[in-house]
Amino acid sequence: MLSLSQACSTKAKLDVPFDGGSLEVWHNPSVFTSEFEVNLREDAKANQASVFLVNTLSKLIISWDLVDDEGVILGADHKGEVVPTDALTLAKVPVSILIKVSNVISASHGSEDGDTKKDESAPILSGSF
Repeated sequence: MLSLSQACSTKAKLDVPFDGGSLEVWHNPSVFTSEFEVNLREDAKANQASVFLVNTLSKLIISWDLVDDEGVILGADHKGEVVPTDALTLAKVPVSILIKVSNVISASHGSEDGDTKKDESAPILSGSF
């Protein structure tokens, strides 16, 4: 017999390409279920696109290696620290970064090996930005 935990991957690494390098993102693909999708649609209707994006990513991202080298997001006392992925902190991250991360996660959804060579311009899940 196969258990649910054996069948589901709870941590997958993705590389999100940027002009200046690559952002390493660890996310939980098993979070995405039919129930999660229904809740996403309700959240999308109830919130602005950026609020929806932040709420969604805060549930999917486990960690990443985005560093606040200038202290813009975390404050001057925390220069050089990794930016947390909770909703309150993600709300301070430029939306352009969040959109790119969400597109790569969306492109990898359903791919067993996390292949991000699919269409990275696809909108997050079933939403659009």
